Amino acid sequence: MLGNLSVQICRTTTSQLPAQDLNETYIIQKHVGQGKYGQVFKAQNKQNKQIVALKKIKQEKEANGFPRTAMREIHLLQQLKHENIVSFQEVVVQAKNTYLVLEYMDTDLHNVLQSRIVFSLDQVRCLMFQILNALSYLHSRNVYHRDLKPNNILYNDKGQVKICDFGMANEFSKMRPQTKRILVPQYRAPEIYLGGQYDCSVDVWSAGILFLELIVKQSPFMLAKSESQCFSKIIDICGTPLEGQNFIFSFMVIGQR
Repeated sequence: MLGNLSVQICRTTTSQLPAQDLNETYIIQKHVGQGKYGQVFKAQNKQNKQIVALKKIKQEKEANGFPRTAMREIHLLQQLKHENIVSFQEVVVQAKNTYLVLEYMDTDLHNVLQSRIVFSLDQVRCLMFQILNALSYLHSRNVYHRDLKPNNILYNDKGQVKICDFGMANEFSKMRPQTKRILVPQYRAPEIYLGGQYDCSVDVWSAGILFLELIVKQSPFMLAKSESQCFSKIIDICGTPLEGQNFIFSFMVIGQR
């Protein structure tokens, strides 16, 4: 059913799809955040009492139907099944609004890093194992997230993390030409700044920045206010890139100072 709906959304505008009543199935409990293309709410399924996240999609500027990022996220999440990737349940189309129904998690790493919580090294290892495990799964399926940052890594009180927000993700075979406008500057790999072709290593770079943040609770680019300042900071920390240089190791060394 979801696969058919995905194709149907691609071929038509949401106004042509049969409207559904969100309130028949879900009780919205509270607003919990703002996504790339809409608000996010915590809700409960009336039938099975399951707590879910509802992602409300902005459509006022989308005369041709779904935002491309939303369609891309639906397409990918229908195919991706992994314990460290947020699960997708369904799309609810209303007369004026459309919602993605997703797995609910307590918070994200951005909020955790802003709190007083300090992770032990063992906890950091556990978190990074889960993140890298999810990335390995994505890359084995030729999918690149391209927007890995604390806001897009959900977290619960059991110490489990799940990657979310696949609006900028894509399948590598379809990434032609490759866009430079991915990631916030603080998590952007050097090859993206340089305008060259890139591969799954851009996700690994972002994971390296996350690794350092989990240890020292701040980004090495915290004071950088522009793309040029971020890139200059990369050169200051890592030096001029050399063949085979291990950038993540460089950040690990900085984090131990």
